[in-house]
Amino acid sequence: MNRQPCVMTTIIILCGVCTAALSNARRAEAAEAEPAARISIDDGHPWLPPFGLQRVGQPPDAVVEIRSPSEPTTEYCLVAYEQGKEIGRSALTLSGKTPETCRVALDPRATEVVLTAKPSGGAAVELARQSVSRPAFQADALVQLEHPVHPVDLGAILVPSDWLLLADGQTGTVAVAAFCRA
Repeated sequence: MNRQPCVMTTIIILCGVCTAALSNARRAEAAEAEPAARISIDDGHPWLPPFGLQRVGQPPDAVVEIRSPSEPTTEYCLVAYEQGKEIGRSALTLSGKTPETCRVALDPRATEVVLTAKPSGGAAVELARQSVSRPAFQADALVQLEHPVHPVDLGAILVPSDWLLLADGQTGTVAVAAFCRA
């Protein structure tokens, strides 16, 4: 009768050890599955500059995140390609803290970016690759009236935001920016 509690305690302790070992193994697998570096393409937030016509045709930024620590002498480089042909190369300046995050302005023609790491005295190794997709056509227009008239004075209360409401004889100018990648 005295042996049963001892056996039960041993089984509980063994289960706890197995559970801890299993959770450590799962954490190690998750760390291995997580890439050492990642590239994401950022087109910019619509509420941040540039605004209006200046935004048309603006190149995106590549945001590079390096999660694994490396030797201080490792050189990181972001290479931009257009249809498989290299069109630009940017050296990354890192602070030495992990995870590192760098932002690089891309060439507007870039269709793919590759992050490479070159240890001192070694060959360059590809860490991450990301395709860049951009709309084939972008356009925007800005209308300025010479003498603005309030829509209520023209008999309109809720004018849709993409409409231009003009009175008889009212004039203005239209500035247009268009960018075609095709």
